[in-house]
Amino acid sequence: MMEKIIPDLLNYFPVLSLIIIIFYLYFSDKTSKDKVNYYLVVGLVFTILNYISQYYVNKRLTANYNTSIEIMKWYSLISLIGGFGYKLIFYGIIVYLLKLEILKNEIQRENIFLLIVYSIISFGLYVPYWFIKKDIKFNAKLNVWIILLLFFLSCIHVGLIDIFSPSSSSNKVILTILYWLGQIGYFVCFLICIFSLRKKITEKLTGIKINPVWTFFVGIWHVQFSLNQYIKKHEK
Repeated sequence: MMEKIIPDLLNYFPVLSLIIIIFYLYFSDKTSKDKVNYYLVVGLVFTILNYISQYYVNKRLTANYNTSIEIMKWYSLISLIGGFGYKLIFYGIIVYLLKLEILKNEIQRENIFLLIVYSIISFGLYVPYWFIKKDIKFNAKLNVWIILLLFFLSCIHVGLIDIFSPSSSSNKVILTILYWLGQIGYFVCFLICIFSLRKKITEKLTGIKINPVWTFFVGIWHVQFSLNQYIKKHEK
């Protein structure tokens, strides 16, 4: 009995360690409650669901080859759940580490060229990170929308990978729908995030001008450019 259980425990040791660490951060009296966030908790839930799904699928693959062919179709969705969970945990740790540091610092300028480069080389992942930094700084309360932004970004990534890889026709339909759901959902969440943040910034920084048309078409780059101009003006 133990010979079967121990290899499984070793296989899932990383996620078990992650669960222990996050629960410690969330419930420890030594931890500042201001630094704890929902990214860690929601990410943990999705990661656990991912590992349960993987465990079930691997057992079925071992037990029955005919059934395994059907199960293989759902591996992309399992990948979506896992990828989303790990992204949330990653951003949750970033929020945990940066929250107090960002709050005690003044608003700083950021290089627009580097902002564009980071956005491209990270395949869009830098965008939610930028929103998290500004959300903390301006208390814009974008948490739910950033979580949705990450979810739909995961949809896009999983869809793109599988659209260009061999797969059954039924699976292709599901993944194509998933891809376009991700595209539309990401766009809607992005617009809500950027315009909610724009409103909060204009309320907090008297005299700053953030053009709504440029915000729609250029997004975070225009908002950051406007912030840079405002900071430069008040440095004189």
